[in-house]
Amino acid sequence: MAPQSPRCTIELPAFSSRLDDSAPSFGRWAAYVEYRLGQIRARGLANDALDIDTLDQASAAITDLAPAVSDAARPTACHRDLHADNLLVAGDGRLLAILDWDMTEAWDPAGEWFKLDFMLFPALPGGEASFDAAYFAVHTKPERWRERKRLVDLMETLNAIANADPVATTDDFGSRLRSRLRSLVG
Repeated sequence: MAPQSPRCTIELPAFSSRLDDSAPSFGRWAAYVEYRLGQIRARGLANDALDIDTLDQASAAITDLAPAVSDAARPTACHRDLHADNLLVAGDGRLLAILDWDMTEAWDPAGEWFKLDFMLFPALPGGEASFDAAYFAVHTKPERWRERKRLVDLMETLNAIANADPVATTDDFGSRLRSRLRSLVG
């Protein structure tokens, strides 16, 4: 009998922003995205984080993508905060541990790439190719992967802007988020 690969994914029964059943759960990714987008839009409007045209463009792109990728998305336990501070790496580059699981949610696995794409890979030339190669050596590349990543990028960029302190969004981080959102909707 051939050795089996380690189980690297914990599949869950539904999508949700909480694993303790304190938030609504959704059987389809598109339904969860619609719910989450409503929350993000409300925060973005309440703190005047975005101009309405950009908010509407990003929302329309998310709303268009969600049903198109919903059948491909699977609810899995996603860390949702992968960046350099939460990765313990050996001197030879091997990943030893992923730390700080307090933001774990039942999401589509594409959710793991947002902070990596935004915060880590730009600082590590070749990092994205190495990470993808290691991930896809264990996981079959999911269907509609590019669209799923784009949906998450749009939603999480919008969410980060909506959550930011309106005064602080003029800093470099806020400027980078706004530039990223313009690039994603443009």
